[in-house]
Amino acid sequence: MIGRALLNKILILLFTIVCLAYPAMLPAESEQPVVILVSDQEEVYSGPIASFTAEIGMPVEIYNLKGDLEHASKIMKKIINSRPKLIFALGAKAAVISKIWTSDHQEIPVVFAMVLNWERYGLISPQGNVAGVAFDVAPGTHLGSLSMISPETRQIGVIYSKEHSSRFVKSARESAEILNLELVERAIESPREFQRAFKGMEDKIDSYWILPDPIVYTLE
Repeated sequence: MIGRALLNKILILLFTIVCLAYPAMLPAESEQPVVILVSDQEEVYSGPIASFTAEIGMPVEIYNLKGDLEHASKIMKKIINSRPKLIFALGAKAAVISKIWTSDHQEIPVVFAMVLNWERYGLISPQGNVAGVAFDVAPGTHLGSLSMISPETRQIGVIYSKEHSSRFVKSARESAEILNLELVERAIESPREFQRAFKGMEDKIDSYWILPDPIVYTLE
């Protein structure tokens, strides 16, 4: 996972690139706001919001979906009507909603961040107005780090959902073979199946790897 300081630097760099791609974003006498849209009340968003706001030097308006998609329409109508220079979307809900609502407003660039397993949402398309920062690290990097830190670890447990993480696990499987590691895999369809899946592998593994999978990575 990307460290907060590095994430902030990447966001500012990405913002600069977007400014060059969309000249209308450059400061003018009558400035439209830069909108920050967050998915819910999570405190984890406070760091990126503070750093981004401090660096860009433009008016900023912050909107919070509060995890309730029923109010998204009202919020997004207000945002689109304000003709923002940029929408900075934090979290999956904010990113997906921003893409949908700007599909007919390609002049509004969207930058997303802090979205786990972002590829499954289809956020980026050719000639689209959406760019972002990956929140998860390539599986080979995870496994390589584990091999260096714990050389005695050979069997690694992985619980995942086929719907969300099949491609990620396939890549992890290929990396594990190169590193002479064995993945002990269990696919589940709901969080309720996690405990049984884990108990079925706990005597067969040296360590367990928590994937950025919404079925597995829950508050429980």
